[in-house]
Amino acid sequence: MSQLDADDLTELADVVSEDVLTDVLLSLNARDRDWLQTTMAYADDRVGHLMSQDVLTVRESQRVEQVLWLLRGRDDLPTNTDCLFVVDARHLLKGVLPLRALLLNDPQTPLTQLILTDPVVFNAIDSADDAARAFERYDLVSAPVVNERGKLVGLLTVDEVMDYIREESEEDVLNMATCAAMKICSRRSGTAPVTAGCGCRSISVPHSSPRGRLVYLKVRFRNSLPWLR
Repeated sequence: MSQLDADDLTELADVVSEDVLTDVLLSLNARDRDWLQTTMAYADDRVGHLMSQDVLTVRESQRVEQVLWLLRGRDDLPTNTDCLFVVDARHLLKGVLPLRALLLNDPQTPLTQLILTDPVVFNAIDSADDAARAFERYDLVSAPVVNERGKLVGLLTVDEVMDYIREESEEDVLNMATCAAMKICSRRSGTAPVTAGCGCRSISVPHSSPRGRLVYLKVRFRNSLPWLR
């Protein structure tokens, strides 16, 4: 795990033991440790849990040539970088700057002439399901994430959104298979019907079966969360 970055570790934090997670936290530098703890503070169905810290920012007062000079000084660009985020001295988001605007305009052009001031913006506490729908509706590659004060706190990319959708889809398929299996078991073992609200009309769970009751509770809990509609 020492070779993983903080964003990758966020995805694994929910499945590793507390002892392992503590060891990992101690091995990280202060910046990555703070970031991991920040994203872990959000539920896994919130945008804040999915956001990345690989954010490229610029200021309104700069010109195209200054930004290009800064970009050339980097070894690489973060994955799915299609725009830069414009912030003020307090790190409040002012807009976005598409990379194509940097390439197609004169080097002396002020950024104020190129900034898009009405981009799609997410709050860290927004639903990941809503974010996924927005990414599909607006064909987004990346989008800024802000806190309640409008301060830029992270970046949401299409890769993270697709990973979230894939994981949710796999869970839904598993739930449907569980429902089908429970129906078969109920027909074979004469049990009292219990409605689990999982999309099936009714599910019969053997009251004397701890395993059956556990499956029932898992289905009830999973389907209490929102899903892509």
